[in-house]
Amino acid sequence: MRSVAPRGVLYLLRTVWPDLSAEGKYLLVQIVLRFGGEWVDWTIERLSRELGMSRAAVIRAREELLNVRFNGGGSFIERKAFPGLSASDPDMLKGRPRIGIRLAEPFRLWLELVWQKPPIGSYGRYVEQLLLDVGGDKAAARKLGRPAGDSYALATSGRLLLAVLWAKAGDGAVVTNLDDEDLASFTGLSLSKVRYQLGRLRKMGYLEYQWGKSLGGYVPRSCPQIITLNQYHQAYPTVGQLRRVRISAEPILDLWAIYAYADDEGDDELRENVIEEMLGSWRGEFPGEGWVTPGQNDGLMAAFRGHPQRSKATRYMICKACEYTLAVFCSNSETLRAGGRLVVESVCSRIEEELFSHPELNERFGPNASRLLTIWVYAQIRELASAVCRAICTMEGWNIHEFWHSGWRRCQSISLMPASVGRLNLSYTVVPENGLRP
Repeated sequence: MRSVAPRGVLYLLRTVWPDLSAEGKYLLVQIVLRFGGEWVDWTIERLSRELGMSRAAVIRAREELLNVRFNGGGSFIERKAFPGLSASDPDMLKGRPRIGIRLAEPFRLWLELVWQKPPIGSYGRYVEQLLLDVGGDKAAARKLGRPAGDSYALATSGRLLLAVLWAKAGDGAVVTNLDDEDLASFTGLSLSKVRYQLGRLRKMGYLEYQWGKSLGGYVPRSCPQIITLNQYHQAYPTVGQLRRVRISAEPILDLWAIYAYADDEGDDELRENVIEEMLGSWRGEFPGEGWVTPGQNDGLMAAFRGHPQRSKATRYMICKACEYTLAVFCSNSETLRAGGRLVVESVCSRIEEELFSHPELNERFGPNASRLLTIWVYAQIRELASAVCRAICTMEGWNIHEFWHSGWRRCQSISLMPASVGRLNLSYTVVPENGLRP
């Protein structure tokens, strides 16, 4: 059971347990990861030291797991005397029978059934690093349950929140469509504590965090919360060596500039038809979709012109472009072959829903406006995904034709983030061929 414990931990982190506090969920996750179905043969003092919790917090969490009913049935853990410890064990309480805890049998059997399913998520190694490298000797000199004085130590609430974010992260270590209320539900933390810990995590360099707000009916209409996790953080020394390269963002420069150029109405020949020029690739790639009419061109200019939060909308657009690029990259390598015309429809659907779903778009700018914008973005996304392939092949010395067959599957922990206007940071880990993703 211990061998599949990390998979079970990912499942627990991704599941809302409404009857558990943050302390209870944290202790449960630690028990599953460190002990599986075996007895927890540590004293309260050692649990406090190793898990970074105060002694009182360990006791509260233990009692909670003993008393809260799992799915209306038994408790999460059970407590009884257990055999097998030597009297010479320094943690042994001499003169008394040792009382220990372990996962309750019904809960353990349920977890084993869950673990028969394929692994969830791509970042289990980061979760393990966070939850295992907590206390021990490093914590001996500080007050239990408090972060150490170094720049990356976390309190248990911040550690649990970060572990949930890693468990929920998608391609590129990006977490989207989770607001603070959702994070409070997954962690058991209060809303105020979630917001406080998100601020601390950003300050400590664990994540790039962007708050989402309504953008008032412009394109996009709103910016949901985007959290990009930092895979380079020094708190993950044993996860693996990421390879880093800075690549040109030329394929999506039109996205970067759309809000800046939409207001240019002068006689500058290079910019007077900026939308129509940007949509040029759409015509050749998807002729069955129709044509960009002058009326649509004028309307789409108006959709971007005068945006009330132009810099925020631009940042959101570029962050989403990076996310879509990795989704295309990890979907079907055949899509990226030179001259290929395959479309990853799931990515197109996301683009239309997340960027161009404002009901007034089609009403004001023509019946095809939402689809037109979606294809325009997708054409650029596909070009950027191809550029990512070429950059990795150059770094690794791989043949591009061999890359289509299996090379792309050897790239894990892939991240693509904005660096500066016109440049993107690409990072990835290469695994042996016998470790290919299915």
